[in-house]
Amino acid sequence: MTQQLINLPPGYDLRSGYSVGGNGNCRHSYPPESMQVVDGDVQYECELCGMWRRYKPYVTNDVFGSGLFLLHEKSVCVIGSGPNGVGHASRIPARAYRIAVNKAVMIPGIRADAWMAMDITLPDNDWWEPCYERFGTGEDRPVTIFGDLLAGSWPADFVFKSGRAMNHDNFIPEPNELRVGATVSAQAVMLAYHLGVKKIYLFGVDMSGAAYWDGTPAKAHLDGEWRCINRFNGMMGWMRKQGVTIESLTTTELDA
Repeated sequence: MTQQLINLPPGYDLRSGYSVGGNGNCRHSYPPESMQVVDGDVQYECELCGMWRRYKPYVTNDVFGSGLFLLHEKSVCVIGSGPNGVGHASRIPARAYRIAVNKAVMIPGIRADAWMAMDITLPDNDWWEPCYERFGTGEDRPVTIFGDLLAGSWPADFVFKSGRAMNHDNFIPEPNELRVGATVSAQAVMLAYHLGVKKIYLFGVDMSGAAYWDGTPAKAHLDGEWRCINRFNGMMGWMRKQGVTIESLTTTELDA
């Protein structure tokens, strides 16, 4: 069944998405009224050149424009998946807003306020589907914040766009995007910064690349020194110059 799009969600860019058909990408401007929803996909045809495109949209609710939480009034604790946090949950400040990344949302005894994920290969893991069923659906669950490509197949409450890869010696934030290249934990720190947070804690963000909190091995890093560490450190150094305090509550390879 085909119907016209009338009300567009906040922050929704209808011209972005994962292409599933068409005969080219039109460069002309066109009104939203020319777009249609066809079996859950978005489709349009340009009246000027005749090109058409059909795609799955993936920006459902941009976290930057959502007013999700007034985090500038609170501290944030980014909870990573490393083993160094095991047995130390009591170190997390009680009033901190807890953002668990990837499979850290499954750590027993830690209740996350938000679950954040970005990597489009995460669904290839055995733990992903049961994790999403438990923490990504239903009412009694954390707020879900996914990268736009991941959210194309796994809907989330809020979505963010990933920007350019960061450099370790010249970090510059990008408006309304989270830069890549230093793990999703770094993106969680970036999100907190963008939302005005001045006190950020790291928990279980080991950055050793060796294993996860449940003892399963992490992916091997084949590029010698893990570049993510230098990029993460460079980002934190820049933020500290802006007056942001970043402290790790557990042992880490980072300068925190």
